[in-house]
Amino acid sequence: MAIMLMQNMLGQVNKIKWFSEHVRESQYLLQIVKCRNTECCRPRSAYLDY
Repeated sequence: MAIMLMQNMLGQVNKIKWFSEHVRESQYLLQIVKCRNTECCRPRSAYLDY
């Protein structure tokens, strides 16, 4: 049971980390963005990379 609890907690931490790196939100906007980590996201398109 303790192993399942730890796995659940690690899953929640991973979701929070992903959300903090990929989601921008305000009162009127929710935007999903790519991060610069190529292990996580594909490289950005050349025309979007400033």
